[in-house]
Amino acid sequence: MIPGTNLFNQAMTVFTPQEVVWTAASGRSTSDSGKYVNSYAPPVTISGSLQSVNRKLYEQMGLDLNKTYKNLYTNDPAMDVDRGRAGDRFYYSGRMYDAVGSQDWFAQDGWKSLVLVDVGPGTPPPPAHVKVFSNVFNNIFG
Repeated sequence: MIPGTNLFNQAMTVFTPQEVVWTAASGRSTSDSGKYVNSYAPPVTISGSLQSVNRKLYEQMGLDLNKTYKNLYTNDPAMDVDRGRAGDRFYYSGRMYDAVGSQDWFAQDGWKSLVLVDVGPGTPPPPAHVKVFSNVFNNIFG
């Protein structure tokens, strides 16, 4: 791969992107019972490519064999879980997903791959606005 070449944007001109609702983790507090309660920013609809993680790779990636995972490729600055911080939350096709890992090429090439775990059925709050896949349009139409 050539640094600075956004292969993700090029791929999205060939494949139809999927719309995923993204809610960025905005902090967390502690409940009266001492449990962490995560809070999230208002939802935004983003475009990307959501693909199942091959179950043969679960063990190699250190994933729980009893759960279901997806890879989300996007050019949005979403974040996975980190020390003292929850991962961002995503909604797609009636399911809710939490980001638990990533490969971050954002600073270099403008995209990242997130590992999402399916946490069950879920419907997002209504999106605050729809974010168009602006980087693709800017690259094409300048």
